[in-house]
Amino acid sequence: MQECPNSGILWAEAIFLEARPQRKTKSVDAFKVCEHDPHVLLAVSKLFSTERKIQKARDWFNRTVKLEPDFGDVSAYFYKYFKDSIFNFYYFFIFLDSS
Repeated sequence: MQECPNSGILWAEAIFLEARPQRKTKSVDAFKVCEHDPHVLLAVSKLFSTERKIQKARDWFNRTVKLEPDFGDVSAYFYKYFKDSIFNFYYFFIFLDSS
């Protein structure tokens, strides 16, 4: 990080190397330094996804796709997130119905 302070890939990895309580702070720092880097935006999207903040995650995934539409990692993670969200939502209602 000292040799490449503006590397979005390094900042994105640094977010998930932090302990869970410090990830949000690290993501804010990364966003300040690399505001328009798709790797940082994807890391923030994944962070919201792991915290189950559905609307925020979707907004950040969309923001990342708009910034870099040819970045395939975003499409893959967005698809996985969307698929998992629908799957969990579906089984949640099946569970409620069977109660």
